[in-house]
Amino acid sequence: MTDRRLRLIAALMSTVAGLLTAAMITLHPEGLNVPRWVAYVACAAFVFAGLTIMAHEFALHRMHAWLVIASVVSLLVPGTWVAFGPGARECSVSGPFLSGMGSDLVCRVAFGLGAVIVAALLVWIVRRTLRQRR
Repeated sequence: MTDRRLRLIAALMSTVAGLLTAAMITLHPEGLNVPRWVAYVACAAFVFAGLTIMAHEFALHRMHAWLVIASVVSLLVPGTWVAFGPGARECSVSGPFLSGMGSDLVCRVAFGLGAVIVAALLVWIVRRTLRQRR
């Protein structure tokens, strides 16, 4: 198999994984610990990632650039919701010598830090994309 074919298969698998996961959320929402829209945005990350690879492989440069942005936004939203959304948070914490449940503050700070990093990455990507359009 060629490298291109492998990339296209991976792109298709990512897209299908996101769509199938979204379908499972629709069919069985009872296990969700987040609002459905947050879960759907997380699924969209896989769909956008697959479409991004496809756009790259078919040299759709402008579409590729905006799909990269959509991918990063879909990665940003769930963490931002955990950090700044309403209600109490509880997350598991694990490391080499420590594991257990983290407090609301620990969860929010950890996800908030991640959200800030991804938001900064998003700003950088958007600026770069807009510069390349000129």
